[in-house]
Amino acid sequence: HTGGSDLVFPHHENEIAQSEAYTNQQFVRYWMHNGYLCLNNQKMSKSLGNIMRVRDINQKYKGEIIRYFILSAHYRSPLNFNEEQLQQAESSLQRLNNTIFNVKHLLKQGKFRKSKDKNDDLILEKRRENKQKFIEAMDDDFNTPVALSQLFGFTREVNIYLSSPEQKNKEVLEEILKFYQELAGKILGILKDFDQEESFEQEIKKLIEEREEARKERNWVKSDQIRDKLQEKGILLEDTPSGVRWKKNK
Repeated sequence: HTGGSDLVFPHHENEIAQSEAYTNQQFVRYWMHNGYLCLNNQKMSKSLGNIMRVRDINQKYKGEIIRYFILSAHYRSPLNFNEEQLQQAESSLQRLNNTIFNVKHLLKQGKFRKSKDKNDDLILEKRRENKQKFIEAMDDDFNTPVALSQLFGFTREVNIYLSSPEQKNKEVLEEILKFYQELAGKILGILKDFDQEESFEQEIKKLIEEREEARKERNWVKSDQIRDKLQEKGILLEDTPSGVRWKKNK
C-alpha cells in the first residue's frame, strides 16, 4: 500500500484497524510512504496554487533530467523543486553522457590493445565494486541517492582511465559501457536509448569527417561553417592526439 507520509496517521492506521477487524486477516504486508514534493521549500498543494505539472516541466527539461532530479532524493524524503536543482541535474547527467560518449568513440575507432595491463585490471575491479554497492543501495529501501553516487564514483575512475594516451583493451571498454547501459539505463532509466542515438551520432561523425577534410584542404571557411553547425546541434569538438573527440554541450 502506498501514499504520502501525511497519510500514515490517521488514514492508514484506520484502514488497518477497520479492514483487519472485519476480515480477521493481515491487511497489507508492505507499506511505502513518499515524502512531500515542495516548490521553493513549500509543500505543493492545489489549495495553495503552487503546483507544477510534469508535462509543463517537460517542455523545458527532458524526461531523463526530471527522472534524475526525482531519484536524487530518497522517496521517503521531501523533495524541493526549483530551477537551480533541475539545472544541477542536467549538468550531472551531462557528465555521465560525456564519459559514455568518450568510451563509445574509442570503441568505434577500432584501435585496441589485445593484452590487459594493471590499469585494465584496476578499472574492472572498480566496476565490480561500484556495481555491488549500487545493488546494495537499491536493496536498502531503494536508496537512489547512494546508488547514483556509485555511478559518479565509477565515472571518475573511468575518466582517469581514459585520460592515458595508451590504446585500450576492447573487452574492458565494452564492460565499462555495459555498466552504464545496465545500471543507469535499464534500472534507473536516466540515459537515452543507445539505439535511438545511433542515427544522430552517424550524422555528427559525417560532419566531423567533412570538417577534417576541409581543414586538410585549408578550406577554413567551410571548416568554420561545419563547426558552427555542430555547435548549433549542441556539439563541442576536442582535438586530441588520438583524433577528434566530441561531446554534447546541451
